[in-house]
Amino acid sequence: MKIRTDFVTNSSSSSFTLMIKFDLVNGKSVEFYAQGGSGETGRIDYFDAEAIVNVSPKQLGNAKNVDELIQLLEEGVVDGEDETKIFDESRPVESEVGAGVFDAYDFVIEIREKIKSMEDIESITITGNEENYESYKRSYTYNLKTKEYTGTEDGYLLLEVDGSNGGDLCFDDLQSCVVQADLSVEDDEYWEKDFSDLTTIRIPDSVTSIGDWEFDGCENLTTITIPDSVTSIGEGAFYGCISLTAITIPDSVTSIGAEAFAYCENLTTINIPDSVTSIGESAFSFCVNLTTITIPDSVTSIGESAFEYCSSLTSINIPESVTSIGESAFKYCTKLTTITIPDSVTSIGAWAFDGCKNLTIHAPKGSYAEQYAKENKIKFIAE
Repeated sequence: MKIRTDFVTNSSSSSFTLMIKFDLVNGKSVEFYAQGGSGETGRIDYFDAEAIVNVSPKQLGNAKNVDELIQLLEEGVVDGEDETKIFDESRPVESEVGAGVFDAYDFVIEIREKIKSMEDIESITITGNEENYESYKRSYTYNLKTKEYTGTEDGYLLLEVDGSNGGDLCFDDLQSCVVQADLSVEDDEYWEKDFSDLTTIRIPDSVTSIGDWEFDGCENLTTITIPDSVTSIGEGAFYGCISLTAITIPDSVTSIGAEAFAYCENLTTINIPDSVTSIGESAFSFCVNLTTITIPDSVTSIGESAFEYCSSLTSINIPESVTSIGESAFKYCTKLTTITIPDSVTSIGAWAFDGCKNLTIHAPKGSYAEQYAKENKIKFIAE
């Protein structure tokens, strides 16, 4: 949990910052701001090296009184070079532990002067950032009145471009934090996404599309809120999110990309809104615990391997809007016993129902589905 606040020696412009802020119910605030290097504006407090932060806003907010709050600060924020307690009230003023020691001590004095009880605090925010690379930013807030624990992450980490890996706050109680993901930064050769430690993510209303592979491999993700502003879910967007059990897709979404929810092994139910017109290739493949899927009458095509290895599905109703079912679309859906196919379907790909040994196709007599059933030796019942 290290927040680099020292000046990066091999970069003339990098400077990591740490901010701890108490917003009070009277509209005022108490703030500590630490920065490595020489800033041009704002209050500057220096650490010798790294600031190691081992206490979260929520943990601070749950302190019983101001004395315990300060004790948590003392124990939870230390200098990375010698583990000196930055906010230690007992430290002698002549102690030589960095240029920022007196400002840090002033912060504690200010807390005692302006905060008489925990009821005086509205919210607590801790932010780690790098001045010149906003993509480092992590900020978390705990509201003492509403008990809401929220955060903002851009999901990107700098990969040793200038000899540093700082600017990343990572508390041990983020499983109870609702984090708003900033998806505005594009991948390039220096950046990679990292939402892997989060369990709950809120996508802001400003987002109109969830990009390709945006949250792939987020194995701890249990809840995600998709706003009505989103119109498309990209390829592999939630690939391998094995802890997701359910997801609500808003009515604004018109397309679901290839492998968008593939290998979401614990996804049990999903409702596709009637705004969606196409389900991409392997969109839900290997969702082995998916028991219920509703395909709306807006969908015109079901992509190749769309539901391959969805081995817990027992029945499917294909709406009359669908004209084609892709190759291997329901391959190895081993518990699938019933599928209803309308006469609007004029194309069914090879191996669409391969491995569905107990399947019965229900379709109009004389339909393409009846012909397909006979050719592939699948039990058929005319509707």
